[in-house]
Amino acid sequence: MANALEVFLRDHQMVHSSAVSGDPLWSARIDGILNEMGEAAMRRSLGGLNPVAWILWHMARVEDANLATCVFDRPQVWEEGGWGPRLRAGGRGNGFRMSKDEVASVAAAIDLGALRAYRDAVGVRTRAAAAELWPGRWTDGITRADVDRTAAEGLGRPDVGEPRESLLMWWGIYHNFWHLGQCVAIMSGLP
Repeated sequence: MANALEVFLRDHQMVHSSAVSGDPLWSARIDGILNEMGEAAMRRSLGGLNPVAWILWHMARVEDANLATCVFDRPQVWEEGGWGPRLRAGGRGNGFRMSKDEVASVAAAIDLGALRAYRDAVGVRTRAAAAELWPGRWTDGITRADVDRTAAEGLGRPDVGEPRESLLMWWGIYHNFWHLGQCVAIMSGLP
């Protein structure tokens, strides 16, 4: 029987490239998006959906910013790797409440190679930091300091006492799955 960390790591590899997971079978969907879509298609909005380039940036920013700030209490990959200038778009936020014009601007300007590298760096960090939580702090509740730090970054307000495991699963896996569904819908509508 798998423990919670093993389940997290198994499911997390499905929302990241095989460069992160080490397993092309589990990462086939995201590898397909990254390898099969051309640059123009990744930057284009289809049917009112956000462009894939923006969705991938948003997924990485949510996983990096929210988990680092609230769950792991450590600097973001964004800061440690100097990703702002390398990506050339987006900013330190996670894209929540961006206007359609702001979304389009990020999608048009972002360096797609740097975006892929940033997502991979975030995925690697999440996996390592999750393993560091196991098992001692896995179910520890989010503290007032965690909530205050997260709110100060403009990243939302988790509940005091919510288990770290819950937020790790949401921001590290489920949020990414939801957005990958959007990417697949966009891919299926492209000529």
